[in-house]
Amino acid sequence: MMKSPEAQTPVPVVMDDTSEQEMDSADESMSNEMLATTDEISKTSTGTGQRIRRFKHEWLKKFWFLRYSPTLNEMWCHVCRQYTVQSSRTSAFILGSKQFKIHTIKLHAQSNLHKKCLQLYKLRMHPEKTEEMCRNMTLLFNVAYHLAFEGRNFSDFRPLAELLKKCDLKIVDQYLNEGDCQTLIHHIARSLREDLFERLRVSPFMSVILDGQTDDLVADNVAIYIRYITNEGPAATELLSLQELSSVTVDGYIQALDRAFGCIGIKWKDEKLIVGLGVDGATMTTGLRAGLAMKIKKTLPWLLSVPCVVHRPHLEVLDAISNKELTCLEELENNLKQLLSFYRYSPKLMCELRSTAATLCEETEFLGDIRAVRWIIGEQNVLNALIKDYLEVVAHLKDVSGQAHKADAAAIALALLQFLMDYQSVKLIYFLLDVIAVLTRLAFIFQGDHLLITHADDKIEEAIEEISRLVESPGEYLQEFEETFHESFHGVPLKNLRVAEAKFNSIREKICQKTQLILAQRLDSNSRSVIRACHVFDVATWPQTEDNLMSHGEEEIMHIYKHFEIIPSFAREIGLDGRDIQGILLHEWKELKSECYNKNGFKELSRHIFKYKQKFPILNRITQLLLVLPTSTAACEKNRGAFYRIRNNNRSRLSLDQLNDLLTIAVNGPPIANFEAKRALDCWFEEKSGNRYSLSQEMINRVTSLDQKPTLHGLDVGTDCITDIHETIM
Repeated sequence: MMKSPEAQTPVPVVMDDTSEQEMDSADESMSNEMLATTDEISKTSTGTGQRIRRFKHEWLKKFWFLRYSPTLNEMWCHVCRQYTVQSSRTSAFILGSKQFKIHTIKLHAQSNLHKKCLQLYKLRMHPEKTEEMCRNMTLLFNVAYHLAFEGRNFSDFRPLAELLKKCDLKIVDQYLNEGDCQTLIHHIARSLREDLFERLRVSPFMSVILDGQTDDLVADNVAIYIRYITNEGPAATELLSLQELSSVTVDGYIQALDRAFGCIGIKWKDEKLIVGLGVDGATMTTGLRAGLAMKIKKTLPWLLSVPCVVHRPHLEVLDAISNKELTCLEELENNLKQLLSFYRYSPKLMCELRSTAATLCEETEFLGDIRAVRWIIGEQNVLNALIKDYLEVVAHLKDVSGQAHKADAAAIALALLQFLMDYQSVKLIYFLLDVIAVLTRLAFIFQGDHLLITHADDKIEEAIEEISRLVESPGEYLQEFEETFHESFHGVPLKNLRVAEAKFNSIREKICQKTQLILAQRLDSNSRSVIRACHVFDVATWPQTEDNLMSHGEEEIMHIYKHFEIIPSFAREIGLDGRDIQGILLHEWKELKSECYNKNGFKELSRHIFKYKQKFPILNRITQLLLVLPTSTAACEKNRGAFYRIRNNNRSRLSLDQLNDLLTIAVNGPPIANFEAKRALDCWFEEKSGNRYSLSQEMINRVTSLDQKPTLHGLDVGTDCITDIHETIM
């Protein structure tokens, strides 16, 4: 047997230091099964009388770094196997040794190789929090944050760190693998959740947005957003968490809501701070939306169910109307998918398409896997590209269909030609573009800030009226088709004109009726009276004459107040107990109108109220309440984009916890230039010192200084979120 390099070192006294043994208690606690197995190895002798040495289980206790495999009958050094550089991996105590002598183990314990690896091990398991160490680790935290914020893979962590090292920046070499990257990202996400927790503590009211999602790569889930406001700044919407649904039912959503708030230590049913609910998404049916609002109102009777348009509402419309009555939509979808797949999955045909129909080629490449797209007929850019390159695509398909030596491709091209030359199919594409345009404009409006809740209600009603006009008169796109079509379409003769015209009118009417119904169902009848009353905060609707202005809106402002006065914290936080609150409110309203009649919109009005909140204490609370109602969905759109950027076919094995960490950074995190790693770094050092689940002392001090609210409830440490504050402080 080849002698190990360590055997050349002189034999000193064995290191049996107690502190080293305590360094890794998990490594010392070997399983009883392993220890018992070593006893079974008996002392046997060869035919020549030479004794065969066996491994003794007491060595595992005496030398904490030692490991033994009964199956391989080999021992090795756990520390050196982990931290030795590749060039030194020839030692028997790294590859595995069968030289079962205590003398050999002692020699290895005193070798220079083992001592060097032991230093790296100590530094990794219990790093010293020095100024230099903090500075070097901050660089790695910045790299990890960049990867998470941009949705890049964990495997990019080491190359980016090596790049910093190339730029003469000192990097801690022992924290460069993918597992370390995930750990750093987890602590960054945890610090962002702590920041969110602190902001929610000072928010007088909150609202929730539920965005039901479904995807081939992940089970049915719901993205839960929280909208809040602080005394110092405007309202903000942030991602609370992504939760898997146990079932797509009301109870399934309520359980997901409980888990999401539990991760930041809040029991929303007890805190009673939620005043608004916005619901949207692919898994949200009309009945489910109504049932969920009704269920929550049993606990929070003042809750307003707000019309909310989160993400491409035309996809929800297509899901609802593609049934047995409108099989033409399914047929159109299948034909378009076949057309795009015909090109997308053939490099040669794709190259030919790029030279003739560049716009359609670009959109087809952008879609990626055609089969995974939910609705091709819902992709506005694809439909526009097909219209733009219509003549070129038809000409190319005619050319392919005439190639006798490619019978299969020719047959498919001929079938696609029949689809593109069908009168009903072409006209239906133009009509769908009109419907999608209306719904896209509606969704875009909801992505703005400072949208008064009454305006959201009005915009949905305007969209319903616009859809109703499409039944009788053509929209922009359909008008273009009718102006272009004269016995032929751009010189291409279309088929089935007489039959298709009558059938198309019936299809158009059904699509418009279904779309109007879906939009109307977003308007909750139980909340509409309060929502309509909020129009008094729109300065543009105020009367111009002084006499009319003085009496304007008094009835509406009292209606809003009476609806929310049952909130337990509403009157208490105003600080006017025992006084005529209604009389004070009417006086504040008159003063506000006299000062703000020349203001421009709700945004300036709310700023004036916040600036003089001592003068308008009741209106200040009402304005804060209106601002947190979930009308802005910009954060939801940001999360959708981040989700599809992070969760792709190459990263389909991400766990829900990892996905939540990445989304928290991508959605709630600041730009990389504004990122501060101090809190995440402190959290990381706390874990390394053994205080993994305790809150930082800084956060405990901040929380205990907020006397105006009761201590929030704790959560299960198994969720890796914030622990129970009361227990931590005590």
